[in-house]
Amino acid sequence: MSFYHYFVLFTLSLLFVLFVVFSLYYKDRLRDMSGMMLSMIIGTNIGLTVGVLLGSSYQGNLFYSTIYSIVAGVLVGTTCGIILGVLPLLEGFMGGLMGGMMGAMLGEMLTQEESFMIINLLLTLSVSVLFLFPIIAIPSKKDTQLQNKKWLIKPFSAFLFLVIYLIIGNQIDKGMIFSKSEQKESHQLEISIDVQPLQFTYNPSKIVLKKGQRVSVTLKNYDSIEHDLEIKNFPTKNEITENHKGHSIKNPDLHLHAPAEEQIEMAFTPTQTGTYEFYCTIPGHKEKGMVGLIIVS
Repeated sequence: MSFYHYFVLFTLSLLFVLFVVFSLYYKDRLRDMSGMMLSMIIGTNIGLTVGVLLGSSYQGNLFYSTIYSIVAGVLVGTTCGIILGVLPLLEGFMGGLMGGMMGAMLGEMLTQEESFMIINLLLTLSVSVLFLFPIIAIPSKKDTQLQNKKWLIKPFSAFLFLVIYLIIGNQIDKGMIFSKSEQKESHQLEISIDVQPLQFTYNPSKIVLKKGQRVSVTLKNYDSIEHDLEIKNFPTKNEITENHKGHSIKNPDLHLHAPAEEQIEMAFTPTQTGTYEFYCTIPGHKEKGMVGLIIVS
């Protein structure tokens, strides 16, 4: 896990504690409807935040990211709901359930950069929920007696702290995008597939990959004629640049074209296990033996 992930998890843990403290402190001054609203918002926000965080970090594992985000949202929502009453408990449970499901699905569709922006927004909304407690709570006698203008110091200080905290988190966000992309580049699997002159074969013709591992494939054509490589129905996470030159190929899932005595490179990340065939689409080449297998475990 990255430092930014720890920042988000620490913030969520701190919010969980503060939500519990505020619920205990204001429970006698909150109407049933107010408690229901607060527990629902808390559970939904936490579920969404954890869902986006896990869904974007572990793309391809939607089931587990959904389960974990639902557990996080339901745990926080129901804990605060138990303190505030039976109806808030139900609202917190449903809010956490829906937030976790939607967050995981959203994170699955976002890039890392986009997910960090959404997470920062959700953290801001979650922290802002704390300010709802004193706003919607029934005023006490002590609250109605303002002794002097020093009461402005507390909300102003809290707002200033919130701004500084989120700015720091945003800077961690930007640094994390850069460092994570570098880490992916340095840990990707490098594979070279050679085509020798007058030999209508791929070397190697069998490749074993791991699901979720970024792969860089280079097709090296040492022959005096053009060759290519295509895989049909090959699920990948990355956007793949197709290299088509002179062929009537309609939307292949993965396609590499190497002119004579040239090479071409492509990077992708397989997202599903299985066995996939690759072959040369130049007429007659597949029939001569230019066929191979990719096994994703």
